[in-house]
Amino acid sequence: MIETKNKECKGHSRCQRIPVSDGLCAFHLPSDHKNSLSCDKYNDLLIEEIKEAKENRDDIFELHWEGFNFPKDHVLFDFLKFEAVSEKLSKSWINIRESNIQNILIAARDIHTLILSDSIVHGDTTIGVADIRRISTGKTIFHGKFHCASRTHEFDARGAIFEDEFSFTATIYKRAIFTNCRFLKSCIFSGVSGQVFENNADNEFRIVGFDYSIFGKPNETLFQDVDLRKASFNSVALVDVRFNNTNFYQEELNRNGLYNEVKELQKNNKPSSNQAKNNNTIKRFHHLIYEYRQIRMAMESNKEYTKAHDFYIGEMESRQRQNWSFVIGLYRFSSHFGTNYTRAFCILICMFIIHFFLSIILSPDISILKLCCDSNMANNWLQLSDIAIHSISTGTLQRVGLLENTSNWQSLIDLIFRVLIPIQAAMFVLALRNKTKR
Repeated sequence: MIETKNKECKGHSRCQRIPVSDGLCAFHLPSDHKNSLSCDKYNDLLIEEIKEAKENRDDIFELHWEGFNFPKDHVLFDFLKFEAVSEKLSKSWINIRESNIQNILIAARDIHTLILSDSIVHGDTTIGVADIRRISTGKTIFHGKFHCASRTHEFDARGAIFEDEFSFTATIYKRAIFTNCRFLKSCIFSGVSGQVFENNADNEFRIVGFDYSIFGKPNETLFQDVDLRKASFNSVALVDVRFNNTNFYQEELNRNGLYNEVKELQKNNKPSSNQAKNNNTIKRFHHLIYEYRQIRMAMESNKEYTKAHDFYIGEMESRQRQNWSFVIGLYRFSSHFGTNYTRAFCILICMFIIHFFLSIILSPDISILKLCCDSNMANNWLQLSDIAIHSISTGTLQRVGLLENTSNWQSLIDLIFRVLIPIQAAMFVLALRNKTKR
């Protein structure tokens, strides 16, 4: 028997195996120990443990492999070696925390739960096409290349360090957590038709967290064909990261945006000059502004200007919610933050029309009643055309065509519109330029 309660291995607190040398069992002997096993003998013992594993109340086989020291050149879960126990592996909960692993190769192999947290993987890790309900690699250091293409409900890699090339094409059904991860070399998240982080049949989008992560080579980091509608990039530098054919569209916002903003809206954090300010609210919006700015700059560097403008809108909306401002509100109203040239043009025309009608009301020579009742239409049209020319001259800052002998109220109205109309015209030009830039 591999396990006994009479003598306990000192390699890990949970290990009750028979010591073979220096108070350590065969699994916990250092790989360079004189009595360490060969790869084949080590696999034989692993397979024997799997065969002898007992089911728990949930009909799951629990395997505690914490603190194992795998032999040099060993390949964990090699397809040919573990074929005899493949059926049992599909129902196994395997805990390999705090271990020294050489290589991992899972191909066409189903496992219920795989926990690799707080470990060191010296070689390459390949998790191929397999159904694994939960994968945890938290705080694990991967010295070699990492590739994952499995189908899994939950992938938890928080705090992991990937020192070599990283590739992730897995299908996630529930959530993927990469919080506080460090990707030191090239990093690719890629899928076919958005299968990575894709929503399921219940239309529940995958929650994906990259908060506080570091991309060591952002210009070699790619998100291709992935669904990021519930992704979070809090405090992550993304300026040179490439986003190709990614889905950020939020129905609640009617534009591309971040799920964190949707959550804030659900908390009823609407723009208001009387909005309660507290440290948590200000901090959340501060992070959201940074998140929007980083993705906007990344989209601009990829020349995806349509999405970039949506993220610019999100950035400005977040600024408004963080600290309500009349100027930002006016900027939003006049041209939707310089992104809607149609709105800017319509408001510009409305300004001319408003000035025109105000000038009619304030004119000492024209009255509304006289315009309606006077039979001399030619004279009426002449007076109206003079006022129209006066409005155009006022808005375009021209001296020609201005009315003479105007009242003080008319002079005040002219002064106000000499400021407002050119500003709105600038908003129209800016929005039009942004549109053509797309």
